Amino acid sequence: MNMTLILGNILIIGTLLIICTLRSKKQLKRLVAKKTAEINTLFKTFDKNVIASTTDAKGVIIFVSKAFCTVSGYEESELIGKSHSIVRHPDMPKSAFKEMWKTIKEGAIWQGEVKNLKKDGSFYWVEVIITPEKTSHGIIYNAIRQDITNKKEIEELRLHLDLKTKDIIVKNNKLKQLSDKLSKYLSPQIYEMIFSEESNVITSKRKKLTIFFSDIVNFTATTESLESEELTNMINDYLTEMSNIALEYGATIDKYIGDAIVIFFGDPQSDGYKEDARKCVSMAIAMQKKMDIIERKYINDGVVNSFKIRMGINTSYVTVGNFGSSERMDYTIIGGGVNLAARLESSAEPKEILISHETYSLVQNSIKVTKQKLIKVKGISKEVQTYKVEGFKNQPKIDDLELVADALYKFKDKKDIIKKLRDVIIDLEK
Repeated sequence: MNMTLILGNILIIGTLLIICTLRSKKQLKRLVAKKTAEINTLFKTFDKNVIASTTDAKGVIIFVSKAFCTVSGYEESELIGKSHSIVRHPDMPKSAFKEMWKTIKEGAIWQGEVKNLKKDGSFYWVEVIITPEKTSHGIIYNAIRQDITNKKEIEELRLHLDLKTKDIIVKNNKLKQLSDKLSKYLSPQIYEMIFSEESNVITSKRKKLTIFFSDIVNFTATTESLESEELTNMINDYLTEMSNIALEYGATIDKYIGDAIVIFFGDPQSDGYKEDARKCVSMAIAMQKKMDIIERKYINDGVVNSFKIRMGINTSYVTVGNFGSSERMDYTIIGGGVNLAARLESSAEPKEILISHETYSLVQNSIKVTKQKLIKVKGISKEVQTYKVEGFKNQPKIDDLELVADALYKFKDKKDIIKKLRDVIIDLEK
């Protein structure tokens, strides 16, 4: 039964009810005319706004609303008598229509979302309810649809956005992994400065810095008997321990040159010349203490017979910033003050921290030193006064207890160990 017949039946029923209740023919005519007009208005509204169609048992279209024609782009005459497949979109899987036909042929209502094809080749989406109906002419299928094209477009956009978001997350994770890897090649301060800098250019500048150099004494002789894997593990372990201490004191790690470490204080952040110098010397003392533990470990493991470092520290004005080519830059320090720190390190004895007079003048109130001989440094006309760092001032010689522990490893003679203990007790009593 098509929509015209449905509305016609409504009119007949309404008329019969009116006949039973009205007494005059004039009233009857007026009411019939009024109800007819209302029904016509209702049908026109339905026809214009509801995407409706009816097909016979074979799927041939026998009725379409104007709304159906509007959304599909077809004229009514182009649809009546045609198979409903005229609006089937190729994107819709055949399995969906098989399931639909199976349901409605069993007399059940089918509901689902369908992508349809317009006359101009574009598409529209509808949510459709198909209801089977038995008539005197056989089974027909009435379909009511709601246009959900905008909804589907929003869903597709949301899906596309989700995919893009996932892609961004994956790329961000890769970028983070790359950033984490890159951070291992840069001092934390330099890394932070580069990635937070509004400008891509980091300019060079003159600054007063405290510069630190260290290396392993007789490194080649100490490690020549080691296998490459042992050597790699030992150096990485040593550099890791030293770097952790450096970062703890707020140092900027410039570079590793084989077994050597170059560090400076005062850039990018500075706590003032004196505090920068004090922190640098304090760091060096902490490193030497840690080296006692590392050396004992390697000696006990039979890796090496000796594992000591020497250090040089100088405070001076140097140039700090980017140096290199347009293709590759290195954030580092250059100048005579850097060279002097390197010379002090090479002049130091094993386990010794040698500092310049410039550094001594800044730390003399807190660091205990022994004045050393003047040394001749290449590139500097005058001889350089140096100082050997002994430790912190006004601090009990509790640190000598570490010498006792060291003695337990190095001295087999009990008399030597007892003598060491007595010396420590005497110092503590003083």
